[in-house]
Amino acid sequence: MRVVRLASALFALFPAVLLAGGFSRGHDFHLPTEAEKALKSEDGSPAAVLDWVRLDDNTDGIEAEYVRIKIFTDEGKKYGDVEVPYFNAYPMFGLVTDISARTIHAGGTIVPFDGKVFDKVLYKSGGISGGVSLRARTFSLADVQPGSILEYRFLLRHAANMLTDTFWELQRDIPLLHAKLTLRPYPAGDFQTFFTYAGLPAGKVPVRSPDRTHYDLEVDHIPPFLREEYAPPEEELKPHVAFYYTSSHLRPDEFWKAQAQQYVKTIETFIGSPAQFAAARAAAASNDTRSADEKARKIYARTQKLRNLSFGTDSSKTAASRSALDVLNAGAGFSDEISRCFVALARADGLDAVAVRVAPRNRSFFSDKIPDAGQMSGEIALVMIDGKPVYLDPGTPGAPYGVVSWEKTGVPAIRMSKGGPEWIKTPAGAPAEAVTQRKADLRIEDEGLKGTVTATFTGQEALIRRLRGDDEAARKKAIEEEAKGWFPNGAILKLVKADDLSSSADAVVATFDLELPNVMSSAGTRTLVPLSVFTTTSKNPFAPSTRTQLIYFPYARSTRDEVTITVPASMEIVSLPQAADVSAGVLKYSSNVRQNGNEVVFHRTMSIDAMFVERQYYGALRNFFAAVGNADQRPLVIKRAGN
Repeated sequence: MRVVRLASALFALFPAVLLAGGFSRGHDFHLPTEAEKALKSEDGSPAAVLDWVRLDDNTDGIEAEYVRIKIFTDEGKKYGDVEVPYFNAYPMFGLVTDISARTIHAGGTIVPFDGKVFDKVLYKSGGISGGVSLRARTFSLADVQPGSILEYRFLLRHAANMLTDTFWELQRDIPLLHAKLTLRPYPAGDFQTFFTYAGLPAGKVPVRSPDRTHYDLEVDHIPPFLREEYAPPEEELKPHVAFYYTSSHLRPDEFWKAQAQQYVKTIETFIGSPAQFAAARAAAASNDTRSADEKARKIYARTQKLRNLSFGTDSSKTAASRSALDVLNAGAGFSDEISRCFVALARADGLDAVAVRVAPRNRSFFSDKIPDAGQMSGEIALVMIDGKPVYLDPGTPGAPYGVVSWEKTGVPAIRMSKGGPEWIKTPAGAPAEAVTQRKADLRIEDEGLKGTVTATFTGQEALIRRLRGDDEAARKKAIEEEAKGWFPNGAILKLVKADDLSSSADAVVATFDLELPNVMSSAGTRTLVPLSVFTTTSKNPFAPSTRTQLIYFPYARSTRDEVTITVPASMEIVSLPQAADVSAGVLKYSSNVRQNGNEVVFHRTMSIDAMFVERQYYGALRNFFAAVGNADQRPLVIKRAGN
């Protein structure tokens, strides 16, 4: 992208002070400048953000936003489809209003937006104070063409005088040429504003106005975000600024000590005393002959059957329960409530159980330097079995006993008890706790390979498949689509059966019928037959010669493949590929082949036992996956009998 400053004098002439309706003059629509008309993409980007103006007014509960985009290619026309997320329930009560938009063609024609604005549910989430629904207002600008300039603006209103944290993410998929961002914080008093930032251009930080009423940040020429395989969460990588509120009587370095105490008070009050669960204990048919493990498993199965309001779009309950007993009586609750219900029932049955507040790492990584309680938004349970800690995730539907959803593993956490909080780190999983086992029983026919496939997902891999979709049909469809991705175009795959997609059993088992036409190739009188059929479409995720970010594997895992190919009597086996053994420390691969009469059996295993790999080891990582790819490509060689 050519380095051209496109910000007009508009921002210098009119400071970001709210006018009637909530917009500032910086949000005004205006005709293209000569520089904007001449601007072309020099880096292949399909579009570019010319101006982005945002004003967050925490006092009045208004966020005003203006966006101006130039479209360069047909691919860039997708930026005419706009989605504005908002929380519409307690405590935000968000509402998107004052939407206006228009398309300006290269020739100067202006096409105002007069279409429909739609509303859709993105997801529901639970939390320490209940569940809220994330929705979005969506609209599409009219007649978007290459060369068009799009501009739109809107207001996002929510409850006034809320201590709402503000997060400005300054990088997009396309270049951002200019941004002017303003925060009007809640007036000083019992609270103070605290902000952190990362990745900003040199010399750029939020600046507080002389009258201390607002913060301003103005930046230019932020390049497109570079995505790399197995990179940390984007929120960690993109330039950003985050504003928080803390008590004026509490220094930021004291925040987490006070927050941990607050967690204990809130969570223990919710759990209540074992005496409250006398009836529940009787219903559980407790007796002295059961082991602690048997008791925990039975209680876990019971809480897993509670309707989880944090997943899907269930809106039958809009407020948090006041106690674990409320959750049990209602037969439903949000994730944290269900987790606490397990702890309450376990204690009532004589088990040593506590709640554990955790900092999920799926969107960002915890920092004790940031006074934001939202970082520690997850909750799990810990029960002692025969003197050993067992971590459980009753608040995640479909989580097998002993399996914690990956984003809550290997993270800082606070163990709750009436004796006070204790900082711990949740265990990271091992490859044996997340296994994908695939078996193919195939026969050679004239048109290719044909037979059946059975895929068994255990532990973490089972949980992941259960969370793909809100119902059984959606989960089955997702598994079928995943399996199709293992094989080349032209493969015919049909899901025959999928078991345990809605339970919390340790395994999910799926069976398929499979046809692989045109996967064999001829070399003179010989025919080459692929053996590693599950990896025929796999590519080296680290093919680029250089790497910008460190490598991040969300969870340790292992894959075990077994492929049996039956060779017809009209063919004979010429050669089998050699066994392979490749290792790069925390990454291991092996494969071997054996012949049993007219059957050839191929075994392949691969495991990843790491979370982070530093960039300095990228070369070794890249070479490992290249060697794995070469080993997987070694074929079985056959020929017609007698030739």
